Amino acid sequence: MAADTQTTVQHTDYALLVGLGMFGHQIGLFEALDQVRFPGRMYKRAPQRKLRELLAALAAGYRSL
Repeated sequence: MAADTQTTVQHTDYALLVGLGMFGHQIGLFEALDQVRFPGRMYKRAPQRKLRELLAALAAGYRSL
């Protein structure tokens, strides 16, 4: 007996970020960003992590951080 399967579709405005993140990973974008050295103190996150968050916010269309 085959189990009934049901597909749930969820709509989101941020689905494109998944694709952009996967593409960035494939081309080595995140590894390259980790190599960037710039002054910045490490409070909770490293400056390179803050740069990743900035790029994600820009891709998501945030108007302010």
